[in-house]
Amino acid sequence: MAEGKTVVLDTGPLIELCDKRGAARALAWLQEMRRFGVVAVVPASVATEFLQGAPDQTRAAWWLSQLDGLDLTFDGGRAAGALAHRAASSRRSASATDAQVVYQAVALDADILTSDPADIQSLVAVCGRRVAVHSLP
Repeated sequence: MAEGKTVVLDTGPLIELCDKRGAARALAWLQEMRRFGVVAVVPASVATEFLQGAPDQTRAAWWLSQLDGLDLTFDGGRAAGALAHRAASSRRSASATDAQVVYQAVALDADILTSDPADIQSLVAVCGRRVAVHSLP
């Protein structure tokens, strides 16, 4: 990712960051992001999905407090829904959350960090814009 870039996080990276076993690595990641001026943002639907499955709510809330949240307007929801529909029409699966991640990335001219690049790429393929998709190492 380029210095000063915005990156939209999918749920998978948040789960990884919240895992106690990788706490040192996660904090190092956050420090590197800040050092390079990369802004990590989290769509509201990702925060919902993340908190729903997070075993440690306190740790999850702390991580969300370290990142910028993105709201979704009604028009944004419609655009993300249309994107998911186009992907489904192309025989590609698409969750509402993944569609919102791609929609937000397009709206912000941002990259995406995900743990399931195939799902995100299926949406990027039908969005009509170039979006860099990065997967967790």
